[in-house]
Amino acid sequence: ALLDGFTITHGAAVGVSGNGNGDGGGIALDGAPTLVNLTIEANEAVSGGGIGVRATGALILSRSTVQDNEGSGLAITQNAPDSTITNVTFTGNHNDVRGGAMQLRSSTTLNNVTIEGNTAGTFAGIFMPAESFGETVTIRNSLVGEPFGSLGNAGGYLIENSAVSHPCPE
Repeated sequence: ALLDGFTITHGAAVGVSGNGNGDGGGIALDGAPTLVNLTIEANEAVSGGGIGVRATGALILSRSTVQDNEGSGLAITQNAPDSTITNVTFTGNHNDVRGGAMQLRSSTTLNNVTIEGNTAGTFAGIFMPAESFGETVTIRNSLVGEPFGSLGNAGGYLIENSAVSHPCPE
C-alpha cells in the first residue's frame, strides 16, 4: 500500500478499543506499507504517536517529516523485516519512557535521516527493546543528535558515514 503527499495531524490512539496497545496515533499500519512525502505531526499514542507499525512486511518511509508526536515518532512493534527509512527528519517527538524518535523491534536501515530535538526518559533518539534479539539498525549518512541504545539481548547498531553526537549508553 502506498500513501503519498499528505499531512496527518492531531490523531490519537490512546486507549482506543481494538487498537492493541494504542499504537499509531497518526497512522496505524499492517502489511508492507510505503509512505512517501508525508508530514506526520502532533499525534498521540501509547507507542508510535506518529506512526505505529505492526507489519508482516518491510516498512518503506521516505522524503517525510515526523515531528512533535507524543508516544514516539515511529514504533515498529511487530516484525517488519528489513525496513528502510530514507531522507526523513524526526524532531520534537517525545516518549515518557524510551525512544523519543523511534522504537524499533526489527532490523531497519536509516539513510540520510536526521534525528534531532527529540526527548524521552532515556534513549531520546532510537531505542531497541530486549525483544529485538539479533536485529540490527544500520545508520548511514545520517545525523543522530540524541542518545540511542538497546536493553538486554537486543541487537546492535552499524554506523557508517554518520554524525553521532552522543554515545550509546547501556
